[in-house]
Amino acid sequence: MDQDVDEFIKEVERLCAHSNRSAVANRNLYPIQEQISLRHLWRYSPEAMSGSGVWKLNEDLEPDEFVDAFLRMFADKSSHDRVRRAIASQDADPADFPSRIRGCLDVVKRAHGAWDEQRKIPHILTTQSGRAFSEFRIVDDCEELFGDPEFEKHASFAISESVYKAKLLNVLFPDLCIAYDNRSRRRLRQAFALPESGSYLDLLKLLNKWIRGRLGPHPSPSTLLRLRRADRPGEVAELKIAHANISLPPIGLTRDENWSCYTPAERPLSRVLDKQFYDLETDAVSSTQPPFVNQTQTFLPLSGKGTEIQRTDFAEYQEFRWGSAKFQVSNDQIQDILKFLEVQRPLGASITNPPAGGLGEFLVSSGICASEKFASAIAAALKYDDLIEVERGRTFMLRTIE
Repeated sequence: MDQDVDEFIKEVERLCAHSNRSAVANRNLYPIQEQISLRHLWRYSPEAMSGSGVWKLNEDLEPDEFVDAFLRMFADKSSHDRVRRAIASQDADPADFPSRIRGCLDVVKRAHGAWDEQRKIPHILTTQSGRAFSEFRIVDDCEELFGDPEFEKHASFAISESVYKAKLLNVLFPDLCIAYDNRSRRRLRQAFALPESGSYLDLLKLLNKWIRGRLGPHPSPSTLLRLRRADRPGEVAELKIAHANISLPPIGLTRDENWSCYTPAERPLSRVLDKQFYDLETDAVSSTQPPFVNQTQTFLPLSGKGTEIQRTDFAEYQEFRWGSAKFQVSNDQIQDILKFLEVQRPLGASITNPPAGGLGEFLVSSGICASEKFASAIAAALKYDDLIEVERGRTFMLRTIE
């Protein structure tokens, strides 16, 4: 194996381990939910593609099984019952739900209602040469697929739209389409210098070019198998798969003798690659990723008017310029702010009479900023990055998106 490829895969292994260790700390126990949904949603054909294998959607998956597997892997457990009840109620309107749930419900409800058609997409649709969509992997030459009008129709949504649209495509194409959350989407945008108007298809093209540049245009089966095996949640998670830890356990789960193991070792390429763009701590920034640029974004305060705010991303901090003011907020401080906003809080950016318990008060009391007014700039940046939801009323109310 080429030394550069060997070093690349070693770094992929390290970042997968870091991502899995972080996921264990989440109350959803995502390594367990991911494993159960992986075996529930998809099937692996190890002999395909000259022995490097391919993961495909389970064609026999029923609509309600799809819903449970999707929620288990991609949604906070606090929303599971509410989304399931809304789907069962034919007249439930996603617009009536909080934004944290609305995007998930809208995508899952539509897919559930048309599941017979949805599950056929990877297997029935073919390119002009007759190759099924499900035969393409992100490491392959995908030019023909990406130029196919039918695939374009499904993948051309803007990446600024609901993250659950990407997650649905990940369900349909586990070896091709990666999922992302709000934070990793921002990192992907930075890594590939994608504008907010960029499409998911644009992202796939850039990912495909990047991974083929790292592995070479014709990686050997042994190289791809090693890449698949780079994600080893059972080794680093130290988390036993017990029935009590599984959200929405599938009917007949224990009839599968391997249900409590992290198998197979060959993971879907989407699961391996999306963990390279996890919202990493500063010391875990990886050489596997495309080089980051010090991008500058420009946006308005939450009111939509006033002086423009400029924010430049650096490796360890963000630098803000707002009128004559210039200040910096470290990545650790951003995480502190998001933790503070896990409970809905007022913006509190008034200099003369800021409300108690607001973001402005928190910024000053914690030493992040010298004035409450800078809450306006920071909140606008967090909204731009899809990290918070904002309710507009007499005062802006902020809350971290889960």
